[in-house]
Amino acid sequence: MNVVLHSRSTLLAAMLLGISPSALVYASGPAPVPVPPSTPVNIVNAASIAHAEGIQHPFQQVASCQGSSSTGCESSLALPADRRLVLEYVSARCTVPGNSVLVSIDVSTTVDRASTASRHILSHVDHPLSHSAIAAHPVKIYADAGSVVTLHAAIDIGQPTWACDFSLSGQSVDVP
Repeated sequence: MNVVLHSRSTLLAAMLLGISPSALVYASGPAPVPVPPSTPVNIVNAASIAHAEGIQHPFQQVASCQGSSSTGCESSLALPADRRLVLEYVSARCTVPGNSVLVSIDVSTTVDRASTASRHILSHVDHPLSHSAIAAHPVKIYADAGSVVTLHAAIDIGQPTWACDFSLSGQSVDVP
């Protein structure tokens, strides 16, 4: 039996376990692992691959809201009655006047028509020199078919010239 050792403490451990020091092999480092040659892949039908992975309908939506002298702005989109929504990425860029701060940004969805909407808070980074705040998140947020997805942002002081642009992407899934 040969054992590869990397330190003196391993030699002591081997002796305590009853392994003969003459059966030990000393290594200078890990052995190189051969890398097989790569094979180019040509995707002929991306839609078939997406469908095989359960992605039925890719989804992208852009929405905006304008503050107009208030502390909050809101935009919403109604989902079709025959498709659920799975949001996988949400981003937003808000233009905020210099004397204001973005307080919150969120996405609200409903997954059970009997319940109220769930508010998904997004963290954001303020960029005061460019008068903006940015949020960008990989997410897994669900919404029922026929429900409304609401995008909301709020600042601390009402201003006439602030706004947020949202981008959503994911997939819509047929309701059986």
